[in-house]
Amino acid sequence: MPAIKEFDGFRIYMYFADHGQPHFHIVGPDFDAKIAIDDLSVMAGEVPRKAREALDWAEQNKAYLMDLWNEFSG
Repeated sequence: MPAIKEFDGFRIYMYFADHGQPHFHIVGPDFDAKIAIDDLSVMAGEVPRKAREALDWAEQNKAYLMDLWNEFSG
């Protein structure tokens, strides 16, 4: 499970050979959220206010995230 991007107190991860709709995880010490790459909707968990910058970063890097998804899930 490589960390894709680190922020202050949380990270974006993707898991090898994951399944289902293309997604990533935002993980912090007290939360874990599963986020769809295409529309950045929350599929599971909750994204606290302090982690909203991860969604901003993801919005700007959707193509990169999709490339990683295809590489890791292939």
